[in-house]
Amino acid sequence: MIHSIAPDIPVHSKMVGSTLKDRNYLLWGPDPEQWATFSQLSGNDASNYPGQGVDGFLGKFAFYDLQASIARTPVFDSEDHMIPDRSTSYSKAEAAHVAADLWQGALHGRSATAFWVWARTTEVASTLAGSMLHRPDAIAAAGRTSLDLNRFAAEVALLQGAGSGVGIVYSRTSSVYSSQHLAAVREVYRALLMNGIPVHFVTESSLARQQVRDGVKLVVAPGVTHLPAACLQGLRVLARKVRLVVAGADPLTSDERNQAHSARDRTAVLREATVLSADGPADIGAAVLDLARRSRLAAVTLERTAGGAPTAVEWRPVRDGRRWLVGVTNYGAQAEVVTVRLHGRQPLDLHDLLSGERLGSSPVELTPLTPRLLVLR
Repeated sequence: MIHSIAPDIPVHSKMVGSTLKDRNYLLWGPDPEQWATFSQLSGNDASNYPGQGVDGFLGKFAFYDLQASIARTPVFDSEDHMIPDRSTSYSKAEAAHVAADLWQGALHGRSATAFWVWARTTEVASTLAGSMLHRPDAIAAAGRTSLDLNRFAAEVALLQGAGSGVGIVYSRTSSVYSSQHLAAVREVYRALLMNGIPVHFVTESSLARQQVRDGVKLVVAPGVTHLPAACLQGLRVLARKVRLVVAGADPLTSDERNQAHSARDRTAVLREATVLSADGPADIGAAVLDLARRSRLAAVTLERTAGGAPTAVEWRPVRDGRRWLVGVTNYGAQAEVVTVRLHGRQPLDLHDLLSGERLGSSPVELTPLTPRLLVLR
């Protein structure tokens, strides 16, 4: 209606950013792909609260990544929940959490935000109680982070577009019929993202058009049991252009009406794919990560001094000419000390743009909820 009157005015409309968190949100009705057809600002209402750790951050940012994968429009979280309503916790962790969320959310495509809520109250039962305006340290942290995002806008824009060539299939149809699909999507997303492998999402509309985002060379279909026939055909065509990985029990068996696909069509797709023998969501995530490592998809790796990769640290690398940029944040409660490697070797030059530190070849300390913007050469 708006565009029938003023076709050039950008439209913003928001939906709750929980599509990938819980299939029960399907009952609410909104479809992010339909939403993108009439919005020039990809709006959402998403949350991540102190103490939720890795799941809180990634649960929120996955929706940003989904919106950014569906449409090349700015992501605007116009009801951004970082502090719980009526919270009475006033530790230092809240301000650090706000700063980490603001910074990392920008790397996942969020280009604007409006806090819930910018108001004060003396009524302890009100949803406004405990909000941002009651927290001077959180406001200061938000201000500093906003200045940093503007100071390093060019670097942030590059990191927003970071990709490893991996696309994860999100199937609304499979979400309806299977409780395992979204769980498998989340496990694969977490396994790759927390090992320096940024990802995009591939939706049913993309499959039906037989298209994936530029640069995607590997498409993972985790726990995808049901797909419309046009999407199955799209997978078959794409499997000749990119590497297709299928994982989960009874893959690609039925269509949107729960009718079985023809054995011939299904077999033709699976014959072109790498089929992983993993069923449960956690096993699927581990199997895809193992494949990604063997395929050397991670250009930048972090290794604890005691060995192994940190489990609560996200790092997001992107090449920038002759240097690499890496956004790194520790979502855990304990500091991590890591060695940074580029293509398996320690970089000749390593420094942090945010803090101004020259780190040389020394191990890097990652304090909780303190973003770093590393430059590697």
